[in-house]
Amino acid sequence: MHCPSREHCERGFTIIELMISLVIAMVLMGFIISSFISMNKTSQSQSSRIQRAEDVRLASQIMERELRMAVAASGINLTATTITYTPLDIYSGVCPGGGAREVGVFQYGNDQDRTIAPRNAIWWKRPGNCNYDELFRSLSETNGMQTAANGSGATITLTANYKNQTREDRPMSITFDALPRN
Repeated sequence: MHCPSREHCERGFTIIELMISLVIAMVLMGFIISSFISMNKTSQSQSSRIQRAEDVRLASQIMERELRMAVAASGINLTATTITYTPLDIYSGVCPGGGAREVGVFQYGNDQDRTIAPRNAIWWKRPGNCNYDELFRSLSETNGMQTAANGSGATITLTANYKNQTREDRPMSITFDALPRN
């Protein structure tokens, strides 16, 4: 192609070409950002689920171990919100304010004496100790701990909630049998 002058031969992009390329770039950025947000939500959901599963599993292992070491003759006493057991190593004495020092207690719910206690938690009074310690929190409000008699032991179900991708609570539970060993 023959150009009459150098100015006419050096042409750049037109404004329409620049606008079209800008729109295409914005659409691509929109797809990239939406996929990043989706992956981030998935990651948070999986992290929440894994953390809850680990917490529920740990609480169930502690409870199962303690209840397995209970004296079979006295068994494991159940109510809707409390599991009381007598360990093989008996500690004697009475706690200040009442209550036996020699029993262990797993209590579900909110103890009225605690001002900072979270609801939907399992509190553990270890044998030989007069104080309750928090074992696990964030259990399901409707059925966080369910117990059923099982011979001299118990079948226990712990249910906790985790957040899914849409930030809705979803339940996860673990069921285990706790039978005294002796």
